[in-house]
Amino acid sequence: MIDTNALIRYWGIKIKNKNYNLKSESKRIITEGLNSGSHILFVCSISIIEIWHNLEYDQSSLTSFQTLIKQLYEEDNCRIVELDKEILMNYIALEDENTIKEHDRMIVASAITYDCDTILSSDHEIHKFSQNSQLISNVIG
Repeated sequence: MIDTNALIRYWGIKIKNKNYNLKSESKRIITEGLNSGSHILFVCSISIIEIWHNLEYDQSSLTSFQTLIKQLYEEDNCRIVELDKEILMNYIALEDENTIKEHDRMIVASAITYDCDTILSSDHEIHKFSQNSQLISNVIG
């Protein structure tokens, strides 16, 4: 499961108040998934909405966002995960709702639903939640 931060950093999208680099291990996993199909890359639809909401509207960012969307839909090994009943039930079942924001909670619930053992994320809340709950075996940031 690729979270919002990893998407932003991998595709070079500029959003308000967030300009960080992607760790090499996360970048390698995404690149391998895109180039060799060695990994199925899951993206929660809420991440796409979150990027759009925070996008800096310059030509470079718009082009990067369009490239992201095009690549996600065209790659056979990329899956955009839509909200459905099973994800919603996993979302509701997650405990400790005070430590994780709604959009991050949706990403975690989606990862659980699709049996993703790894979330690519630099989000501190996802890391902390994962360590406390032990529902996701690996968070790489």
